[in-house]
Amino acid sequence: LRHVIGALSSGTATLHSSLVDLADAGPLPLRPPMARYARRSAQIGSLGALEAVRAELADPVSDQVLLTFAQAVSEGTDTVLRTLEVLLEQTSADIALQDRVRTAGTQLRLASRVGFVAPLFVLVLFCTVSAQYRAFFDGTEGVIVVVIGTAIDTVGLAVTRRLARTVATTQRIFTGPQM
Repeated sequence: LRHVIGALSSGTATLHSSLVDLADAGPLPLRPPMARYARRSAQIGSLGALEAVRAELADPVSDQVLLTFAQAVSEGTDTVLRTLEVLLEQTSADIALQDRVRTAGTQLRLASRVGFVAPLFVLVLFCTVSAQYRAFFDGTEGVIVVVIGTAIDTVGLAVTRRLARTVATTQRIFTGPQM
């Protein structure tokens, strides 16, 4: 988006030429699809080539971007330049939010593992330090306390792991030919 917006804003390139430039200067994952765009656009036109790239990438974020590019082909770049800038801001904010959610989930998973291991570590520590603790946990009551405590600890671990699972990503909305 930044590459295309920069090229369109400076007036040094058309939308088509900036999309073709992505085959050489764009992010590595986009280079092969955009190279195919360049070849296909000469054969079936820009709209058909954009639709083919959109179907190939099959990603919700790229769907938004490529549909906006298709709108630019139809309506002209001046109108769509503002739309692309808003889309860039929205996409950047979405990516930042996904990163924050992923980080929070990682922190929760780590905390759940520490919360699972900490009571067991403290129990082992107390039993190695004190004969009274060893004597209690060698008896029936001590085994029952350890079994119940471990069961509750395991349920807590399962609950926190479920809460920390990865959030579903954005689903593709426009999967049929739209251009």
